[in-house]
Amino acid sequence: MVNTLTNADINKNGITMSPNDSTVTFIKQLPDELLLHIFSFLQAFDLLEVELTCHRWKNLAEEKILWKNLYTKHLKIYWHEGKSNKKSYFITLHGEREHEKLMAFLGSIKHVHNLELAKCIGLP
Repeated sequence: MVNTLTNADINKNGITMSPNDSTVTFIKQLPDELLLHIFSFLQAFDLLEVELTCHRWKNLAEEKILWKNLYTKHLKIYWHEGKSNKKSYFITLHGEREHEKLMAFLGSIKHVHNLELAKCIGLP
């Protein structure tokens, strides 16, 4: 196999670059605002993967605005400014699942006619 280089493969400094190198360079030049917009389309677990890419992407993936959007989109609850980032999202997500389990259990009890749960944080 013959490896040929075109003029596009050599940058101004005479350093050989593969197409992948130029793509990486282009992505590094994107402003934070644009990366945040792109990240806003990701799911929570995808954001966790993005964090592993580099320090810059880790910091961006931890931005409150991304997690605020996930709160309102997936958990259908109001975002409280005091809440932090992804940790709070996953704690709340776990709590939502526990709430669903509790409600299913209570619905399966046949001999209880009336049950009042008062002052339970997180219950509707």
